[in-house]
Amino acid sequence: MKQNILPILFTTENVQAILEYRKRKTKRLIKQAIDFDEKFIVTKETDTHFTMRNGTSYHLPFFKPRFEPGQYVWVREKATVVGYKGTTSFHYAGNKPAGLKSVNEITIEYDADGHRSTIPYPVRLSTNIEGGKKLPYGIFKEAARIFLKINDVLPMRIQSITSEDAILEGIKCNHLKNGAFYDYIEKDYGYINPINSFASLWNSINGKDAWIKNNWVWDYDFTMVYKSLDPELKRAFFQNPDDDELYLSLKQFYEHT
Repeated sequence: MKQNILPILFTTENVQAILEYRKRKTKRLIKQAIDFDEKFIVTKETDTHFTMRNGTSYHLPFFKPRFEPGQYVWVREKATVVGYKGTTSFHYAGNKPAGLKSVNEITIEYDADGHRSTIPYPVRLSTNIEGGKKLPYGIFKEAARIFLKINDVLPMRIQSITSEDAILEGIKCNHLKNGAFYDYIEKDYGYINPINSFASLWNSINGKDAWIKNNWVWDYDFTMVYKSLDPELKRAFFQNPDDDELYLSLKQFYEHT
């Protein structure tokens, strides 16, 4: 069955955790339920649909996560333009040339690990690019190198996270400092409790009071199923009979229409 492979955005530190096989979970705000208090309860109606209510009054009668179990997603990560080839057509803002008539290919450096790759540049994208600057919205889909499979998803309050789940979120641990966990605000290994470390990570991404708000979130469990831009490795991976569905999905994903 064909599926629409959607992007999922990660910070550079979280991409590093995925590449190092430390991160197996991610939490995403349930935006419809941001202002719901602790009296609300969630009921799982089907594998992918939930209801949320307070007493007998249903406030979210039928809602579902963006990503569902069994779905594949590609990781949108940050990258810097380090080179490009194309037909130059200069127009000037002061004395500074800007713009290109066409771009044939682009070389980018992924922020997470410094890996560089030269990729055909999609004609649908803006040609307003400059070397040395980051891609404003992260990589485009043709530059995707990390694919995840969603294994499970459940709604939860962010503060109900367990120590085990906090570690599966990919928080950094310094084994040379008695297993101290990283403080993402102070930029030091200052925590013994992994939940405190995750709380600092959550605040660093969502704002300084995000943890205190204790919002409802989707808890996604995932597996990294593919990591490469090499065509030969890609074909070898896709030809695995156990991954026929992924092969067809990604083949469709990369075909230009």
